This record gives sequence, structure tokens and C-alpha cells, in this order.
Amino acid sequence: EYEKRQAYDDLIQCASGFASLFEMRGDSGRPLYMPSLVADKTIGLFAVNATLAAMYHKEKTGEGQFVQVPMFEAFTWFNMVENLWGETFIPGNGKLAYTRSINENRKPYPTKDGYIGLVPYNDAQWRKFFELGGKPGVFDEPRFSDYSQRTKNITALYALIEEIAATKTTDEWLPLLDEHNIPAMRYNQMKDVLTDPHLEQVGFWQEREGEKIGKYRTIKHPVHYSVSPANIYADPPTLGADNDEIRGAMGMPANDE
Repeated sequence: EYEKRQAYDDLIQCASGFASLFEMRGDSGRPLYMPSLVADKTIGLFAVNATLAAMYHKEKTGEGQFVQVPMFEAFTWFNMVENLWGETFIPGNGKLAYTRSINENRKPYPTKDGYIGLVPYNDAQWRKFFELGGKPGVFDEPRFSDYSQRTKNITALYALIEEIAATKTTDEWLPLLDEHNIPAMRYNQMKDVLTDPHLEQVGFWQEREGEKIGKYRTIKHPVHYSVSPANIYADPPTLGADNDEIRGAMGMPANDE
């Protein structure tokens, strides 16, 4: 049906239902694109996974194969893993999108001096969080007493988190939450990510200098291998720099021949 249409990030976000999640959450009353090339990057990971699986098959059997990674189907799969929701079983109930992920109150919560990412998860964490926030009796309310009830009343629960988060500064919250193993992270604006202390500690941002492009910031490979660590084997080439190498690998003459 769509074989002659282009597959670009915006188009795939639109067709897969992904853009409609913002409308369902009530952000603006209309669908929006994620401000990231999320479909392009996700499909790249699908393609790598598919290639590695095919290579493993060939290693084990000696048999090669033709692998297709259709962008629309792959990203729709990515989107619908949790968002098929009420249409998983047949007959469905018409409720699409995971209720927690599209809730309008699921967002970084304001503290006294900024914002914080905060996700109490198990019963003990919820109970302790309410105690730390000066509301020890909240967890005993029937609407929050177990996972099922918390899911049904997630909007009210998120509103309570926001109320409690505002009672302390971010720097007051983080060590306190760490002490009680309650999941939390500092909210970073984009510029803050460049100086995040953990990323600095692990050497995530790396400064390099290319022969023709000068100094630039690059990103350390995030996956750790105990035997065969990933590395940066070359700086980004300038336009056309690898033409002769590629032509040679294909048995074609160099451009000047």
C-alpha cells in the first residue's frame, strides 16, 4: 500500500500513532512531533539488531539471507508495545495508550528551586515518600493502597507528588531520596547535560581534533564490553574523502582514472 511513499521521521511519527500521544495527553489539543528524530534513531537500532541476528545465523549455519527493516512497521511496533493497551485482548475496550505514560501530570515536578524527576515505584517506596513529604496517611487511602488502585487514580497521585516535591529544594530531595532508595534524578536542561557530574566522571563527553575539521566534542560509546571495548577509530570524514576507498572496495576505478 505504502511502498512508493517516503519514510521520513516526521511522516513515521505521524502515521504510527506516536504523534497522537501528545494530543491524547492534552499538551496542546493537537498532535505534535517529538522534538527529536526518534523514529530515525529507533529504526537505526532495529537495523543493527536485524543485521547482527542475520550475521549470527550465517555464522551458525553458513546461510545468508536478505533482511528488510520497514520503517513504518518497526516504529509502530516500538510505539504499540505498551500503547496497544486496552486493544490487546479481543474484543478490545477501545482504550489505546498506556494510561500512565499519557497522563498530563507525568512530568518533572517543581521543587523549591527547580525541577526533579521522581518515580516512587514499589509499595515501600511510596509509603516512605509520603512520610518524607509529611503526609504519612495518604498511602493508607483505598485509592492508593495497591498498584491496581494507584493506576486507576494516577492523576490524583501525580498531583500529590507535585504538591510534596514543592516542599524542598532539589538538593534537599536528592540525598534524602537516595538514602531511602526512592528513584529520582535531577532535572537537566540541555546545557546542563554538558556538565553533568556523572557524565564527566565516566568521560562521556570527549574532545577530539580532526585533521581538517579542527576541535570538536564527541560522545563516548555508552556500552561497556569487558573484552572488546568500543572505540572511535576515525574522525568524521569531509565530503567525498572516502570516495576512492569505497570505489576500490567495489572494484571500481578511482575518480581520476
